[in-house]
Amino acid sequence: MGADEKVLVAVSGGAERARLALVAAAEHSGYDTAAPEDLVAWAGEPGRAVVLTVDGDGGQTELTALLTAVPALPVVAVLAEPSPAAFHSVLLAGAGAAVATTAHPDTVARVLDAVVRGEQFRHPAAHPADPAAPAAA
Repeated sequence: MGADEKVLVAVSGGAERARLALVAAAEHSGYDTAAPEDLVAWAGEPGRAVVLTVDGDGGQTELTALLTAVPALPVVAVLAEPSPAAFHSVLLAGAGAAVATTAHPDTVARVLDAVVRGEQFRHPAAHPADPAAPAAA
């Protein structure tokens, strides 16, 4: 996303109080926010990013569906159960970054900034090298 492009952010999942704190932090960081009824359809439009709370298998399924439909979507996964396996799983699914639900909302907003700028970690297995590219020596 270009530096001058306005990004609209949806904050989805998790407890209402935590979600409202994340919305406030995103807005304080200069993002406009939305609460779409159909997150996948909404996310397919240009200039969109998502902060998604991943709580168990249901959240992982939602994340996978979202990133299958919109693979380049900037997504910050907020992990309700932040284990190494959970971090691995959401990064492998294609999330740009992951944080624990215990992270301060301002920290999540800074991570969102980085993901929107493209400064994200992508698990190599989620985005394999171009098979047509020459192999590294």
